[in-house]
Amino acid sequence: LVIEKNTVGSTFDDWHADTRFISPSWDCRNWGPADLNSVDPLDAAAGGAGVTAFCAAPDGDDGSGSSNGDMDRTAKAELAGIDTFNLGSQHPSGPQYARYLRHVATRHRIPIREHTRVISIHRVPGSDACPTGGYEIEIECISSSAEGDKCEMKKQTLYSKYVVWCGGEWGYPNAPAGEDFHDGACVHYAQLGRTEEEWCSLAEKAKSNPVLVGNGNNDDDDDDDGNGGNRKSRAVIIGAYEAGVDTACALLKRGVEHVTLVDSEDYIAGWRDGGTKHRLGPGATGAADPSEALSPISSFRLQHAIRSGRLSLLPSRNCVGAACRDGAFEARTIDASATATWPSSATTPSVIPLASSIPIIFCTGFAPSKNDVMNSLVKWNESGSPLVSRDCDESTISPGFFISGPMLRHWAQQESSNSSSRGMRCGSNEDKGRSYHPVDLTTEEEKSSKDTAHATTTGGESTSQREVEIIFCFIYKFRTRFALVAGEILSRLVYDSHTETAHGDGIRIDRVGNERLSRLEKMLALYRERGMFTSTLDCSLSCAGTGAPGDCI
Repeated sequence: LVIEKNTVGSTFDDWHADTRFISPSWDCRNWGPADLNSVDPLDAAAGGAGVTAFCAAPDGDDGSGSSNGDMDRTAKAELAGIDTFNLGSQHPSGPQYARYLRHVATRHRIPIREHTRVISIHRVPGSDACPTGGYEIEIECISSSAEGDKCEMKKQTLYSKYVVWCGGEWGYPNAPAGEDFHDGACVHYAQLGRTEEEWCSLAEKAKSNPVLVGNGNNDDDDDDDGNGGNRKSRAVIIGAYEAGVDTACALLKRGVEHVTLVDSEDYIAGWRDGGTKHRLGPGATGAADPSEALSPISSFRLQHAIRSGRLSLLPSRNCVGAACRDGAFEARTIDASATATWPSSATTPSVIPLASSIPIIFCTGFAPSKNDVMNSLVKWNESGSPLVSRDCDESTISPGFFISGPMLRHWAQQESSNSSSRGMRCGSNEDKGRSYHPVDLTTEEEKSSKDTAHATTTGGESTSQREVEIIFCFIYKFRTRFALVAGEILSRLVYDSHTETAHGDGIRIDRVGNERLSRLEKMLALYRERGMFTSTLDCSLSCAGTGAPGDCI
C-alpha cells in the first residue's frame, strides 16, 4: 500500500513552468537501458510506452492529478493522448513528469491512497493486530462527497511489519531562522509559487521597488545615476547551485534588472567564465559528482545571464541576517571562513549589505530531518542526513524502517598512496594503490558527513584516507536502490513465512518459498539488466570525485 498526502506526482506538479529536469531524457528503449529519469524497468522494453509518457503532456497542461479513489479513470484518460502529444522534451517539466508517474502507477495497478496524511509512525511489539511486531501507522484521510467536494477527515490506524519512507524533501525547505532573519524579509524558493501569475507578480513587485546600491559590491554598480549610486530592480539569491541559477534566470526573464547570486563556496567564482570547478578542489582527480557540480544546461543559462551584465556572482560569502530597511530588503553577508565563530568572534568580520527589491530568496536546499513523523525513527548526522545501513538502506535504530529517495546518503572511506596506480576495476582489489572501505554507520553514527582526511606512512610510502559522501539526490541515482530495498523486504517475508525445520538439516525453505525467491531473483535480474540496480557502494565512488572509474552496476 502506498500512502500519498496529495495526489500522485503532486510535488512535480508544484514545479514552476520554467523549472525543468537537469538530467536529460532520451528514449533509449530499443537499445536496452532505461531513460535516465525513468523509474520503471519496463520502460526500457522495446515498444513500451512508458518513456513516451515523459512528453505526453503539452507545456500548458496543468497536471492537476486525480482525486481520491479516481486515479485509474483520470490516468487512463491522460494515456489516451500519449501517441498524439509526443513533444520530445529533452528536459521534462514537473507536470510532464507527474503525468509519467501516474502512467506508471496505473500500468502496474499500484494500490495508492491519495489525500491521506501520515500522522505518526510508532514501532510496536507483537500483538493481535500485528502478531510479528512492526509499525503502527496512524493516518488521516480526506473523504469526498459524490460531487467531489472534500467534506471530512477520517482517522485510521494501519499495521505493517515494514515501512519504506519515500516522503522526499520538497515539503521541508531549509529556510533560515532566528532573530537576525526578520519576518517577511526572506523566503525559500520552494515557497515562491508555481503559476506564471505568481512569478510575474513577484517580478512586478521588484520593478516597482528599485533600490539604491552604491557599495561597489555588484559588478554593475559603476552605472552611477549621479546621486552616488544607481537604482534598479534587484534580487538577491542565497545559494548559487541549480535552484539558484534556475530562480535567477526566471526573474531575469520576467524583467528584473539585476540578480546577485551569493554562495559560501569560493570556486563558484570560476563559473563566471564557464569553469567546471567543484567542491573537491583543483587537485581532485576525475570528474565531479553531478550532485556536486553545476549541470551543463544550468552552466549554459548562467553564462548567458552573466554576459548580459544583469547577473553577478558573489563567492565565499554567507548570509547571517535579512531585514526590511526603508522600503527595501537587505541581506547581511560575511566572509564564509568567519561563519563558524560568528557572532562571538573577538574580531568582527566585515559585513557586506546587499539591497534587494523583493525579499531575499534562499535556494539552500531542504532539511528532511524537520519531518516530525520520521525524525525519531532514524539517526541523523550533523549535516541533517539519515544514517542507514549500506547493504539495504535500513534505519540503524529502527529495524524494518527503510529510506528511499533524494535524501539518501552513504559514506565510504578512500585510501590512496603516492605510488602510481593502474586502472581499478570496481569492486576488486586489482589496484593496490587505491582501495575502498565502506564506513560502518552502525558504529560511527555520530560522524560528520563532511570530508575528513589524514595521512600515514607505511614502509616509506605515504597514504591518505578521505571520507567520501555518496549522494543519491538524482532520480537516476536513487532508483538504483529501489530493487535493493524491495528485495530485502521480500526475502525476509519469505524466510518468515516459508521456512521449516528439517531433521538434521536445520532450517530449510519450503516449495512455495523457493518459487517466490526464484521470482525475486528474476525481478532483481531485470533491474540489473536495465541499469537500475546498485548493490555495492564501491561502484558509486567513481562519480564521487575519486577518479576510479567503475564498470559494474
